[in-house]
Amino acid sequence: MEVFDPVRYSLEENKFFLSHLCESPVSAMQETLPNGVNPVAVQEVLGQLYELEELSKHRGIAWAGKEAISDTITKYLHEHERWSEMSTRGAPRFPTMHAWDGRGRPHRGGITSDAGSVSTYFDDNGERVSFRVSLFKPESRQSYNMARARMSKHCKTSKDDRVREFGMKVFG
Repeated sequence: MEVFDPVRYSLEENKFFLSHLCESPVSAMQETLPNGVNPVAVQEVLGQLYELEELSKHRGIAWAGKEAISDTITKYLHEHERWSEMSTRGAPRFPTMHAWDGRGRPHRGGITSDAGSVSTYFDDNGERVSFRVSLFKPESRQSYNMARARMSKHCKTSKDDRVREFGMKVFG
């Protein structure tokens, strides 16, 4: 997962991610998952974020950071709530899936609109801003893979049972 996109996940999953951000998925899944939270999504997202946080701590590998993920989830939840409230007053359910003409009327699927699924929101200036957060630099894929291999080795040889269990779940 090179990009985190909160739109791909349910509202319940996003709230769960927000409350367990950069926590080991093994420990986050010890409690009963709330309705609407898929354990596969939890494993995928929290596993990746936990891995990146650990690599940052121990190897100094830079990534987008916990704050960027938290901000985008919070913004998505806020925008979703705002869109729901606006739709009760007659606005389109997902305003970014529409292009707006000079009179302020929406046209679904118009030029510059989100195609197929929501991927942006409107900022205070009316500009479209993406919800997606790039987790790391694409040009450093090789160093990322090397760091992942080091992390796998660390997890497999750790004396801590929780770390070994995490390694088995993530790296197999």
